[in-house]
Amino acid sequence: MRQLAEELRTLPPLPLAYIHGDAWDRNLMWSTARQQAGWIDFERSRAATAVQDFVLMACSTWTDRPDLRAECLQGYGRNLTVEEQHALKCLAAIDAVSCLVWGPKLNDPHLTARGQRTLDRLMAGVFA
Repeated sequence: MRQLAEELRTLPPLPLAYIHGDAWDRNLMWSTARQQAGWIDFERSRAATAVQDFVLMACSTWTDRPDLRAECLQGYGRNLTVEEQHALKCLAAIDAVSCLVWGPKLNDPHLTARGQRTLDRLMAGVFA
């Protein structure tokens, strides 16, 4: 995990964007009238590398639903670059450690499980 975190420092500059900051599926709403999705709850929005908005989904929703990953990236307008994919993996490692620290402290089994699952996927080399 430390190695992956360190590798973030060696990546070339990544595209910046104004990110949502809390990109959970609970903050994605579907408009039947418009036949499109839209984000709500922007209190954590900020300027950052665009790939940061994909970490939560990559460590939870996309794990069992690669079709949702494909659809999300289609809506994003492009696939992630090789550097962004590596950054996503590095950021997922940091997220896993955070979950494994805070989950038990907050008595949150779901947070702990997300961290453990991400760690297991990273160690098995199947994180995508």
